[in-house]
Amino acid sequence: MTAALESEVVQVLDILREIAHIGAGHASTTLSTLLDKKRCNVSLPTSFSVDDAAHWMNTDAQGVAIELLIRPLRGSRWMFFLDKSSAERLAKELTAKLSPATARHTPVESTLLESGNIIGSAYLSAVARLVGETWLPSVPSWHQGRLDDIVRRTLWSPKDWVMMSRISIDDNDLWGYLVLCLSDADAKKIVDQTTAVANS
Repeated sequence: MTAALESEVVQVLDILREIAHIGAGHASTTLSTLLDKKRCNVSLPTSFSVDDAAHWMNTDAQGVAIELLIRPLRGSRWMFFLDKSSAERLAKELTAKLSPATARHTPVESTLLESGNIIGSAYLSAVARLVGETWLPSVPSWHQGRLDDIVRRTLWSPKDWVMMSRISIDDNDLWGYLVLCLSDADAKKIVDQTTAVANS
C-alpha cells in the first residue's frame, strides 16, 4: 500500500468511526430509555474485516442478530448482535412492564425485533442527519445460530467497511454489539458528504 493510499484509508476510517460512535450513542440512549433508564455503556467503534469481526465476537458463541437494511443505500446494513443469554435476559427486561400473562406469551423473537427496530432507527437517524441524508430502515430481519456464522452470512463482502461498538448494560451483565456495515461505494459517498457538510 502506498503512503497516499494508506493516508486515504486512515481518513476514511476516522470519519466512519466518528459517525458510528454518534450513532451508537443515540442507540445506547434509546435502549436505556426502553429499559427505564438503566445504565448503558458503549465502546468506541472498532473497524474490522468480516473475518476479524466474526473472530472477535467469540467463535462458537450461540446468539441472535437483528438486521436492518439501509435504504436507499445498496449493500449497507445495521445489525444488533446478542449472545443467547443476553438475548433472553434483554427480552425479559423489555417485557417486565407487561402483565405476567402477556409477558409469558410474548416471544423473545418478536420482542427483540421490535426493540432492535427502535434502537437501529435511532442509530441510523443520527448518522443520516450528520451526513445530510434521509435513510429508511427496512423491516427488521431475524438471524439465529453461531455468531461467527451469522457474521459471515450477512456481512459477506471483503470490501465492506465494518464498524463495531460493544454495548453493555449494568456493568457488563448483559451485552451485545452494534454493527454498521457499509459497502465500499456507500462508505466513500458518506465520507465525501460528511466532509462537505463539515466544510460548508
